[in-house]
Amino acid sequence: MSRWLALGLALSLGFSTACGTNRGGGGRGGGSDLGDPTCQGLSCFQVACNNGGSTTISGKVTAPNGLDPVNGAVVYVPAGVVAPLTTGVSCEICSDGASNALVTATTATDGSFTLTNVPATTQVPLVIQKGRFRRQIKFDVGACVDNKISIDQARLPKNQKEGDLPKMAVGVGDYDQIECVLRSIGIDDSEFSGPTGPGAVHLYDNAGGKPSLESLVYDSATLNQYNLVFVNCTNTTFDTYSNQYLARMNIGNYVGAGGRLYVTDWSYDYMEQVSAFAPYIFFDGGGDMDKPQPLGAAQWVWSGDPLTATIGDPNLAEWMKDANASTNGTVDIEGSWALALSTSPDPRYKSTTWVHGTANGTDRPMTVTYDYNSCGKVLWSSYHTQEPGGGSSSGIFGSSKFPGYCISTPSTMIAQEKILEYLILQISSCIDPIG
Repeated sequence: MSRWLALGLALSLGFSTACGTNRGGGGRGGGSDLGDPTCQGLSCFQVACNNGGSTTISGKVTAPNGLDPVNGAVVYVPAGVVAPLTTGVSCEICSDGASNALVTATTATDGSFTLTNVPATTQVPLVIQKGRFRRQIKFDVGACVDNKISIDQARLPKNQKEGDLPKMAVGVGDYDQIECVLRSIGIDDSEFSGPTGPGAVHLYDNAGGKPSLESLVYDSATLNQYNLVFVNCTNTTFDTYSNQYLARMNIGNYVGAGGRLYVTDWSYDYMEQVSAFAPYIFFDGGGDMDKPQPLGAAQWVWSGDPLTATIGDPNLAEWMKDANASTNGTVDIEGSWALALSTSPDPRYKSTTWVHGTANGTDRPMTVTYDYNSCGKVLWSSYHTQEPGGGSSSGIFGSSKFPGYCISTPSTMIAQEKILEYLILQISSCIDPIG
């Protein structure tokens, strides 16, 4: 590409300064003109600063609510046009999008980042992304100084008008309310709808009402439209399904193709009854460690007393401090339980135990994630959110209409909801190609 074509590209993106010209000059911070005749696009506005300095953008990425830090988000200035995200389920490898970044940074556990050698001009495009949560803004950049971005600019999008959101399905249950946590994370109420609605989050009833989660699980074409599927703890457990074979097949194929599956407490059989997933976690109730165990055998009637659990992952422990949810790496867990005994020692079934603690006399994994088929991800948690859940005999769109039953708010999320917030964003991210 010629220097003049590069200038045309830069102007088409909304930049006003000439290709190769140092916007900062000897003024704000002082720099020198690179004058590179081979530069292309935005790279023409990268400048060499005096005294070893650099043109930077710094800030702190938060969840859509503007409160909670986001660890491991990618912030970058694209080298060209940012491609739209693919629709539906797909394998997403972390290295796939790296080639489009001119400069890039990854956020620390407190959400902070610094981009260096940023193009110095007006209306520089900036992409902020965690998995399929992606926002693009434009930012005026002064040369050879640190350009600070505000919390409101750096947060992930609240709605589809602000940016990209993953397409999510939630099976609303009797005891759990992950949809309320999604709302507390900052997703707008307008993004919650029924399956035929325009929202990014589609609510299915898994407590006996309609539209039922069972109908979704039986329909592979519709299931594969979602990036994340959440199955809340509920009385409508997997053993009540009339066609368990079809459900197992579709769920396994969905995750194998890149889907993200989240299940809590009594809904663990949505994961455990898929033969390929069974070896990752060994539950109470007997049976073979490498095969699906007896349906419902790991359910335990909780006594009502909070259980102290330990955060096993150091990044999560540090993030919980930054999110004002735990100061010492422990949390008091409230809620019912499905009991696991262990995760697999077999390296073929590698998993991460994020939280563990003693329940019913045994130290147990309480929150586990694993990658499957180098493509999909599964999150299982033995506990869930604040009760009560959203299901009722009148259905989620009846007298117990969402969000009227929600207890959780951005400023009142309990510690276990904060953990689930962190992990929702974690499983929405791409797969590490090394793993």
